[in-house]
Amino acid sequence: MDEAEAAAARDEGLIAGFVRRHYSLRGTLRLHRHALGRDLLRAPVNVALSPVFFALRVLALAARLVRLRGIARRLASVRVHLPSDLGRALHAALWHEVVAPRRAAPGGPPTDIEARILADHVALRGAVAEIVATMAVVAVGLAGFSAVTPGVLSLAPVLSDHAAHARAVAAFPLGDWAGGLWYGVLPGARPAWVLPAVVAGLIAALALATTFAGLLADPLQAATGTHHRRLRRLLARLDRAEDGAGLEREHLLARLADIADTGVMLLRMLKP
Repeated sequence: MDEAEAAAARDEGLIAGFVRRHYSLRGTLRLHRHALGRDLLRAPVNVALSPVFFALRVLALAARLVRLRGIARRLASVRVHLPSDLGRALHAALWHEVVAPRRAAPGGPPTDIEARILADHVALRGAVAEIVATMAVVAVGLAGFSAVTPGVLSLAPVLSDHAAHARAVAAFPLGDWAGGLWYGVLPGARPAWVLPAVVAGLIAALALATTFAGLLADPLQAATGTHHRRLRRLLARLDRAEDGAGLEREHLLARLADIADTGVMLLRMLKP
């Protein structure tokens, strides 16, 4: 076995061990214990900031295309998300178990570029969690209301109309059955407070689902080899010392869901 083959075998061993320890069912349960504290408060803010993160990456890509590499690096290095305890734990585990052992001298902290590349990998996992949470929202809309709801903006009006209808039927003087008939023919007005309350509740629920989506997504990605491939890309990027991440497909898919959510909401608003 020559030196290149030995290095490749070492990397595969590091990757396989990391996936087994942290992305198996037992491993991801241990990892998500870090999310049971202040991460629950950070999660809604980070979900709201994800489009800002994506916009900065688009600008960084545009700057790189016109050869403004310094601006591209600065834009790509901006961190808009609040640091989470789970993210810090994953970042530290990646460094100590995958990256540092490949160094000739394993001791010492990561360099700035190594830290940024590891942070990008952690953010990528967050984008996958957003996709899983969006799929859950779509499933709720289809199963509960026979409506396409790719996000909070499109689900909230459907759910608030349903809640207002149920509340009006329950309060009808002649009983639920008569109330159902009455409001089936003459729909009642939705109270102004219902929609904002539903939006706030859905944002909190979506943030919670995103925080713990890895409990489902991590074992599935480990079983399909997705985590292995993503870690190989991470090591290849470290070997190239490639600063400034591009538009990874996971981030693109997560933001496409936001665009679809806004589009569905606007179509419903314009519908006569």
